[in-house]
Amino acid sequence: MEVNDDSTFSELEIDTLQEIMNIAFGQASADLAEVINVFIVLSVPSLKLKKAVSLSEFIGLEIGDLKNFKIVEQSYWGKSKGVALLAFPHEAELELIAMFREDTDMGFDSEMSDELDNEMLIEIGNILIGACVSKMAELLKDVVTFVPPRVISGEQLSEAFVENRFERESRVILLKTLFQIEGRELSGHLFLVNSLDSIHTLKDALRAFWKQYE
Repeated sequence: MEVNDDSTFSELEIDTLQEIMNIAFGQASADLAEVINVFIVLSVPSLKLKKAVSLSEFIGLEIGDLKNFKIVEQSYWGKSKGVALLAFPHEAELELIAMFREDTDMGFDSEMSDELDNEMLIEIGNILIGACVSKMAELLKDVVTFVPPRVISGEQLSEAFVENRFERESRVILLKTLFQIEGRELSGHLFLVNSLDSIHTLKDALRAFWKQYE
């Protein structure tokens, strides 16, 4: 896992966060596999500290052409506040929706296709984001509450998205990973953004996590 500020997290803390995210996303993948017959492979997560005001630009550079992305956005809070962004390129979004339709026996109504597609993306986001964030919280002895997710286009990911959640000049902890559906040319991005004011709570939780294995 990479981090752009070595003075903030120790190597052990970074490695532990990486392992916790791997475990959490493994749970999310298993939960999704119960709904549609897919297996998700997770890339090595990375951790960065960013200014809130630069988040939308950074995410745009990470995922490429924002015009071709749909994003499931979901805010949550526990000992800290955060927001999850599950981003799919257009082709991947359509293929995943088709798989969801097939495996859940949902019909197709052309007049309501956009609305139904968004509902299915929200359901997929509920599964992946909910299981991942909840499992991370469980491992760190936290409890999170979720705001209902919504679907936005990549073009809607702007500074306004940040300003409603974080102080513009504040720093945030950004966990990001690329995931791919095994056997298919189908991938997406997951970003977990948490306020840096939770760093002391996070470090305490990591110490408690290590003690379980001493």
